[in-house]
Order: sequence, then C-alpha cells, then structure tokens
Amino acid sequence: MNYLRLFFSFFGRIRRTVYWGGLVFNILAFLTVFFIADSIVLKSGGHLYAQAFKKCLLISAVIALTVSALSLHVRRARDRGLNGWWGALGFGVVGLSGWWIGHILPIMLKDPMYLLPASPASAALAFVLFQFGVIRGPNGSNESGPDPRVEDAMEEMRLMSRN
Repeated sequence: MNYLRLFFSFFGRIRRTVYWGGLVFNILAFLTVFFIADSIVLKSGGHLYAQAFKKCLLISAVIALTVSALSLHVRRARDRGLNGWWGALGFGVVGLSGWWIGHILPIMLKDPMYLLPASPASAALAFVLFQFGVIRGPNGSNESGPDPRVEDAMEEMRLMSRN
C-alpha cells in the first residue's frame, strides 16, 4: 500500500474504515511529534534553540496532518457521491468544532452552564462524523472512481496470487 497516496492524494475514493484509521493515525502522529518535541525542550533545559526547534517541528506536523485530514475528508465525500468541496466543508466543521470545544471545555469543567454554547459545535461535529464515518457510500463506480471495496478486494487477490 502506498501511504503517501493514502494520506496526501485528493483523487479517488476511500472506505469508512480507511477514513477512521486515517483520522486515528493523524491524532496519534501529532501526539507523538508533540511528545518528542516536548522531551527535546525538557532535556535541553528550556534552551531557546530547542524551543524554536519545537515550534518548527509542531508547525510542520500541523501542516502535514492538516493536508492529510483534508485529503481524507475530500475522498470520503467523493465516496458518498458528493463534491470534494463538501469534504472540505466537513473538514472545516470538524476543525472549528474541535477548536470551539477545546476552548470551552476548561470553562465547562468549572461551570456546567457553559455547556450550552458548546452544544452547537458538538452537534455539528457529530453530524459531520456521522455523514463521513458511518454512512456507507453507494455500491459501484461513481464519477470519482471505482468502488473502493471492490478495488481493495482486487488488490488483495493480486497479492495472494503472487504468493
């Protein structure tokens, strides 16, 4: 499997399992980069160059993982028979909802009354994740390419025939 194509291509379609796997991988990859960068700063005693390196490393990781997540959303939207722009819109909703909930969550823990402003963001996030991660795409080919379930099965058969 070509992982660069999997995470950074905007062409074709992907299945729900690939979508969820890609999102989980992106989260784990960011956490790994964050902990590595943080440990570099801690081992250096907070040196200025180490902090600058940490910022550069985190910015690079955020850019790469943003492109990857956008790619996953666009191709998942295409699997559903939607335009790729709907995937970009879904990616924006997930990003903004995550940002909103992340900023409201510490306040909510102190005062549950602030749960009300976070409700629309939570609802939007749940809606997008349901649309992209739960609802199955139509069977057969569409204008974005062949059915990824059939394509994956054919690739497995090719690999088995080589052995």
